[in-house]
Amino acid sequence: MDHEEEEERSLRVSKAIVAGLAGALTTAWVLTGLRAFGVTSMNLELMLGSMMTARIDRISWILGLAMHLGAGMVLGILYALVMELLGRSGWLVGYLISCVHAIISGLLMPFTWGFHPLVRSGRMASPGAFASSLGLGAVILYVMQHLVFGLVVGSMYAVAGKPDPVSLRTSPRRRPSALHRI
Repeated sequence: MDHEEEEERSLRVSKAIVAGLAGALTTAWVLTGLRAFGVTSMNLELMLGSMMTARIDRISWILGLAMHLGAGMVLGILYALVMELLGRSGWLVGYLISCVHAIISGLLMPFTWGFHPLVRSGRMASPGAFASSLGLGAVILYVMQHLVFGLVVGSMYAVAGKPDPVSLRTSPRRRPSALHRI
């Protein structure tokens, strides 16, 4: 692999990491907003952080946010890998990948939470498959969070040399305004 190919590949990995981070930040922001408006009590960051600390406090929430963002970056690379293998990218491809992601992770949730110290001690309820023990709204929110992540990652990541035809049709270039010509 020559230097140019290596540089191009590393730039795509960087784009995948940034796309995954943006997707994770978006989902964290949406979830925080929904909690603030009383729409849900689901607190993914606290659930993740307290898995490490066995406490429910600000430090656990911050640790959980860091874990969520880190997972988003890793998932951004995995989504990009799938897009590269498919030879296609864009919001629709990201959305379709996130459908598979939501199903697999939703089915694995009960096994993952079995390791949580607060769930094992009975101080925190296990969210169940697809967060189903938290109610129908949580299940819908769980799936929607994954779909939003896929839309963001798919929109931000482009397979090298293969622009997404849907993105090209839906976002035509605008002519510069008079201010930009000065």
